[in-house]
Formats: sequence, C-alpha cells, structure tokens
Amino acid sequence: MSTSVPFSKILIEGAKAIGIATVINVVLFFALFAAKLIDPHVGIGPNHEAITIVPVIFSTVLFSVIGLLIFLALVRFSSNPVKIFT
Repeated sequence: MSTSVPFSKILIEGAKAIGIATVINVVLFFALFAAKLIDPHVGIGPNHEAITIVPVIFSTVLFSVIGLLIFLALVRFSSNPVKIFT
C-alpha cells in the first residue's frame, strides 16, 4: 500500500531539516573555533581569507536545497523515492 505525501508537507519538513542542519553546523563551527580545532590562519578562496561563518552557512543551505530538489524530483517521477534517495 502506497501513501502519497503532498509537496507542501515535503517542503515544510525539508525547510525544517535545512534550518536544523544550519544551526548544528553553526554551533559546531563556533565550538570547534573556540576549542582551537579550526585554525583561523588557514585561508579559503582565491585570496586565502580566514574562514568565517558565511561559507559554513552557505554550503549547508546550498547542498541541502540541492538534496531537497533531488528528493522532490524522485517523489514526482519514482514509485519508491525514499528507498532510491537513501
């Protein structure tokens, strides 16, 4: 027996997951930075700037949204999206 879930429910749950993942990554960033496990002198980008919270948030949100879009495509075009996605 298959039960369909409305897209709005998937979008709401996806937004919650993205928010929770972002908060966890921000907390981890500051905790690791305070514990001196992240070296602020190691640069990122073309100018070797010190890592800040912005790339952490950006990468979390960007790749989570991409994952959500892939899951939505699987829901639309697959009969078993959860199994395929995992």
